Amino acid sequence: MSWGENMGVPTGSPHYEKGINDEVAYVFSCPGRHEEKAGRPAAAVTGKNLDILIDILRSQGVKVPLRVDATVTNAWDKVEYMAATNRSEATEKEILDLKNLERLYKEIFHIKRYIISFGDKAYLAVSKLKLADSCKVIRTCHLSMRKLNSIKTDINNNPIVRANNKEEGRRNTVKRLEVIARDIILQLHK
Repeated sequence: MSWGENMGVPTGSPHYEKGINDEVAYVFSCPGRHEEKAGRPAAAVTGKNLDILIDILRSQGVKVPLRVDATVTNAWDKVEYMAATNRSEATEKEILDLKNLERLYKEIFHIKRYIISFGDKAYLAVSKLKLADSCKVIRTCHLSMRKLNSIKTDINNNPIVRANNKEEGRRNTVKRLEVIARDIILQLHK
């Protein structure tokens, strides 16, 4: 797909935030109620988890931009959450709609090194785009707590036990994000 070089893309929206770094982009499935309220993508817990993941990757020597410098977008640009739309994600058909793919392409065609797609819908959309050969697409799970809590062992294959307090909960979240970081690093070196 080729839709041109100078394409106007809105900024300050719950689904898209253009970064100053053209090396890496982070793509999620769709904005929800927190993104709608904040007026930017990956808000609330998902945004905090993204920041922690970026710190973990950077501590492992992976050159990823800080969230404030990166392009962050979504496979679907419409806000979805149960109270407003009676669903939490778009359908595959909607994700693969040509107009939606054109919109996503306009937002990430400039990315040079890699795109990290968080969740199946994000990967589905990004994998359908014809991006630069130098741009690698990384697939990992969404950073919501519901998805993270499905990770049951840490990077050393030790069980992650249920937290009894907030501090243990934060440590468990970091352990789960370390698993995701390891997966991303493995894909980068393939």
